[in-house]
Amino acid sequence: MSTLILGSKPNPQITVKNYKNIIYINGSIENDLNLKGSKIYHILSSMILFENTELAVLARNRLKNKTVDYIIMLDIYNFPIEQYKKRLDDLNYIYQYFEFYSIKDFEKCFSPFNDIQYWKMFLLKLFDKEYSFKEKIETLKYYLRGRKHLSSGFSAIMYAINNFNFPIYVAGFSRKKGGYKYKRNNVRRGHELQDFIFFSLLQQSNFKEKLIFLDYNDEY
Repeated sequence: MSTLILGSKPNPQITVKNYKNIIYINGSIENDLNLKGSKIYHILSSMILFENTELAVLARNRLKNKTVDYIIMLDIYNFPIEQYKKRLDDLNYIYQYFEFYSIKDFEKCFSPFNDIQYWKMFLLKLFDKEYSFKEKIETLKYYLRGRKHLSSGFSAIMYAINNFNFPIYVAGFSRKKGGYKYKRNNVRRGHELQDFIFFSLLQQSNFKEKLIFLDYNDEY
């Protein structure tokens, strides 16, 4: 049996309904796809619990009355763990196991690539006209701080590669642009270039044939 990673983009192309493991990403935990998994995992950005952006509120509402086996919390705030658990309790969100990581620690623990590989790929993408100068500068700043700044979707791929057998199926987010753009303090932010660098490394690795992206087959 295999693993499915499910993002939040609409109309994922999923035909098989039964999996050994299902990994939901943020608000994708609310779906009507009738999926069945022996174990249910949920990758959740702590931003969902505390921010009041439209995206965060929408995703937070989707957590209400849900039950999972494992929640993997990716933290950006460094609040006491009890504060996150209280937020989940308020949503009647039930879990058996709680894994908690700062995002930097998560990337160090689960990334299948080393820093040199990220830097080399970043240098190759410097001349890619699809990404703005500002995006490249933001990516550089993150790398200098030891961060890869991946979206929750590609973080879920990291987690799955390290914990589960192949094949791993991915649906509900794009291979090329798994990252999204969001607005904070009237500034547009996102993960697009950082995710594309990680995806490009996957394409050059032994994982390429074992990760099966079910959507957006025209995107590279």
